[in-house]
Amino acid sequence: MTDAVDTLASDYQELRLRTFPTWAHMIGDYGYVDHFEEVGLEAEDRQIAEAREFAARAEAIPVDGLSADDRISREMIAWDANARADFSGARLDEFGADPIFGVQASLPVRIPKLTIPDADIAEGFIGKYHGIATYFRDLAGRHREGVAHGRTPADFAVRQTVEQIDRWLATPLAEDPLLNTAHPGGMDDADLEEWKGRLARIIENDVRPAAGTYRDTLRDDVQPHARPNDKPGLCWVAGGDEAYAAAIRYYTTVALSAQAPGTTPPRTAAATAPKPVASRAPSASTFTSSTTASSSPTPNASTKPTR
Repeated sequence: MTDAVDTLASDYQELRLRTFPTWAHMIGDYGYVDHFEEVGLEAEDRQIAEAREFAARAEAIPVDGLSADDRISREMIAWDANARADFSGARLDEFGADPIFGVQASLPVRIPKLTIPDADIAEGFIGKYHGIATYFRDLAGRHREGVAHGRTPADFAVRQTVEQIDRWLATPLAEDPLLNTAHPGGMDDADLEEWKGRLARIIENDVRPAAGTYRDTLRDDVQPHARPNDKPGLCWVAGGDEAYAAAIRYYTTVALSAQAPGTTPPRTAAATAPKPVASRAPSASTFTSSTTASSSPTPNASTKPTR
C-alpha cells in the first residue's frame, strides 16, 4: 500500500502546484511559471471537485497494512482536501475586496520575490501577466455575483481597494510595480530591455484595463450595496456562520466553535481581511510534504475572515 499512498501524495502535490502557481514559483517549482491563480466560478467549482476526488481516493485506501507514516499521509491528504473544498465552497471571493491582502496590494510585494533563473523562466512571465489580467476580470465577475446573492464587502474595504487601484493606475507605466521583477539570469542588457518592453505592453494593454474593470465594478456595482462598517464580519453575510466554521476547521484542523472560551464575540470582532494570492503555504512557503496540513497555500478567497 505504500506505493498507493506515495502515488496519491505525488498527485496531490501536483494538483496544489497547478492550483497555486505563484506559491509553486516561490518555492522554486517552475512547472507552472506561465500561469496565475484562477478566481472564476468555473475554476473554483473544478478545484472543489478535484479536492473531493482526492479526499475520496485517500479514504478508499485500506488502513490495514499501512505503516504509521503512510497512515498519517493518507489521513492528512483526506483532511486537507476536504477542508480546502469546504472552505472554497464558502465562495468568499464574492465579497473579497481587500485593501490589506487583496491582489492589488499583494502583487507589488510578491512579484519581486519570484526568482527568474534564466530566459525560459522569464518567458513564462508573459503568460503569467496575462493570467493576472484574467484574474482581475474574473474577480470583478465574482463581485457582481456577490451583489446578486446579497453578499457584499464592508464599505471601507471597497473604498480603500478602489483608492489603491486608482493610485496604481495613475502611476506612470515606466514605474509600474509589476515591472519591478527580479533580474533574469543569463540576459544581457539588450535582451532585458526587450523583455521588459513586452511586459510593459501587457501591463498597459491587458493588466491595467482589467484592473480598471475590477475597480469600476467595485465603485459602480458593489459600493452602493456594501455593508456598513459596523457590520464587517462574516456573521452579517448570508452563509457566514457556515463559512466561519469552515475557516476554523481549515486554519486550526479542529472543529472548534467561534463561541469557544477565549474567542472574540462574533458581532464585535474587528475587520481583519484576508488574503494574499496563494499565501498560506507550508512552513511559511515550503510544502515539503503534500500531506502536511499546516502547509497549505490559501484558497482564492479573502481568508482569515472576521466573525
